[in-house]
Amino acid sequence: MAASTAPFSPEITSAVEKLLKNQQIPFKIACETLFKVLGNIINSPDEEKYRELRCDSTTFTSKIACAAGGKAFLRAVGFVQAEGSMQLPAPPDMLALKQGRLALKDVVRRQATAAQELQERENAEAAQKLKELQEATRKRRANIDAETAAYRDSLVKGLQIDRNEFERQRDPTNLH
Repeated sequence: MAASTAPFSPEITSAVEKLLKNQQIPFKIACETLFKVLGNIINSPDEEKYRELRCDSTTFTSKIACAAGGKAFLRAVGFVQAEGSMQLPAPPDMLALKQGRLALKDVVRRQATAAQELQERENAEAAQKLKELQEATRKRRANIDAETAAYRDSLVKGLQIDRNEFERQRDPTNLH
């Protein structure tokens, strides 16, 4: 997977690299949720409710905290742990939030590219396997056809021998 070309902070870069280690579904859910959290704060930086995430909430535990790199990403954009919640001190660092949002877009694009490359490899492997199976089937069919033809030839030869013997026995001039 190609490294990002955007100049993100080392903390954000480390967090998104951890996010990439998740399976596809938890990765997608975590990124969508983090993107929404950042978008809400960027669009309404003075709204305190957007700058606090309760650590015991179902959304936080099932969408962010359960994903590798989820909490690290929040810390990388300025959130701090405080009394059972993750809080973003006021005023929020808009540059860090926007950089975080760009990093999320970048990591989602990288993950999608990697998933597409994996799918293409799997498709190529499946196509090769299919080709091999078709060739094996063709060879098997050719062997069966050859065996059937040989058996048919031996039956025809046997029938010819029987006809010749029958004709010989019916011939009155043959005294054997």
